[in-house]
Amino acid sequence: KLSAHTHSAVSRLKTRNVIGVLKGAVKPAEHVLYMAHWDHLGVKESAPGPDKIHNGALDNASGVAAILEMAEKFATEPKRPRRSLMFAAVTLEEQGLLGSEYLAKHLPVPARRIVAGMNFDGVGPSGPAKDMTVVGSGASELEDMLAAILKTQGRSVSPDPEPEKGSYYRSDHINLSKVGIPMLYAGAGTDLVEGGTAAGIALRQDYTKNRYHQPSDEYSPDWDLRAAVQTMETSYELGREIADSSDWPSWYPTSEFRRIRDKSLKGK
Repeated sequence: KLSAHTHSAVSRLKTRNVIGVLKGAVKPAEHVLYMAHWDHLGVKESAPGPDKIHNGALDNASGVAAILEMAEKFATEPKRPRRSLMFAAVTLEEQGLLGSEYLAKHLPVPARRIVAGMNFDGVGPSGPAKDMTVVGSGASELEDMLAAILKTQGRSVSPDPEPEKGSYYRSDHINLSKVGIPMLYAGAGTDLVEGGTAAGIALRQDYTKNRYHQPSDEYSPDWDLRAAVQTMETSYELGREIADSSDWPSWYPTSEFRRIRDKSLKGK
């Protein structure tokens, strides 16, 4: 049995999703989406210690930095991609994925015009990895495309090491998935070049215990960004491949989102 007394309060504010689009040279109506959430927890007076500011350096300033870097890379290339690139920084992820929920319901283009997307919820510091972790693995053909790119780098795809946490359903991409858009949530792997899987898991657990949703999630100039660069370069390559093709990667037939996508594409 459990007895509990809860207290809640409602506050209202105006906030924004921020979206930028780089028009494609051949098929501007078709889009590849890169997204990250720009919000965090702000000031929490209940936090222990004198520092009450939750900076969210990894979660998720790092993700926003990643999509901005990739946007600049695409924008400054001499050859414009065939398809358009959409970069979305969404709000209120920490309050229940509210910004991405709004985006999914009020997309600037129909869902059938977004070929695929990638979500970046933390592009954290670590040494280079031999793999990339796909959260919610076994969902879409984007994973096959990612695996092919990683193979050229001598790396591989690894499944979510903690599927019991349901992380695929706890970040912004899930709201885009619900309207049928194939979404990939992949990041640095746990099999580190220096220290192997033991070192990778230890690093992950250290962050969860000591910095996740705490004021201590702060930027440090001694961050090792080699894995973050790996993630960004690979994600850029994947986005470029999709943007320059005519293919429409789909959900696997076993995915709960496949039927939604098939119905959406009938009007494509």
